[in-house]
Amino acid sequence: MNKGNEPVSYLRDSGLSLRAKGLLATMLSYPEGRRVTADTWAELSGGSIRTIYNVIKELEKKGYLTQRRCQDNNGYYKGGIIYALYPRGKATSPKRVIGI
Repeated sequence: MNKGNEPVSYLRDSGLSLRAKGLLATMLSYPEGRRVTADTWAELSGGSIRTIYNVIKELEKKGYLTQRRCQDNNGYYKGGIIYALYPRGKATSPKRVIGI
């Protein structure tokens, strides 16, 4: 996963759970723009979708990701969420943007 240019400082963040570190690492392993579902992450981790959403909340609270709903050109909700990932924290620009 780490090809020499991926920041890994989040792995040393003692305020972040191991589940959150693992999910962020998994999210960062997908190419930008890739559509992945919470079901996929739950299946990969062996956990539940509820657990995945709780971990996403943790990452958002700690500043490692932001989320917004997908909208069409008219501003209507299309179903899906776009995640912007900040592996060095929110003060930096996002490294990947993926959606579900």
